[in-house]
Amino acid sequence: MLTFESAVLLHNLKQIDNPYIFDTNDLENQALIVNYKTLKFVKSSYYTYDQSCSLIARIDELKFLKENEYLEIDNKSITFTHKGYRPYQISFINLCNFLNKSILVPIIVTILTDYFLNRR
Repeated sequence: MLTFESAVLLHNLKQIDNPYIFDTNDLENQALIVNYKTLKFVKSSYYTYDQSCSLIARIDELKFLKENEYLEIDNKSITFTHKGYRPYQISFINLCNFLNKSILVPIIVTILTDYFLNRR
């Protein structure tokens, strides 16, 4: 289940076309995520990127999204899984399955049992 902060991060990541982890700061538990297409090599080991297409995210939230299969991170490139692309749709389907199994099925079994036992 997504926390509020993870849902906001997932929504913000979707706003970036090609999310890429450009830099990490382990001391502050932060990662700078930029649009991969806006990265431009300027000088030796210096890159520039569009500030409007960047995002600072917590590393532990990225790990949470990866562990729960909302994201895949390969070589600092971030891709969305189906679960990450439509998280509320899958949660709604799981809720419907739960309600079906825990409420609807017992009601039907009760009605059928009552019908067959009191059919005299």
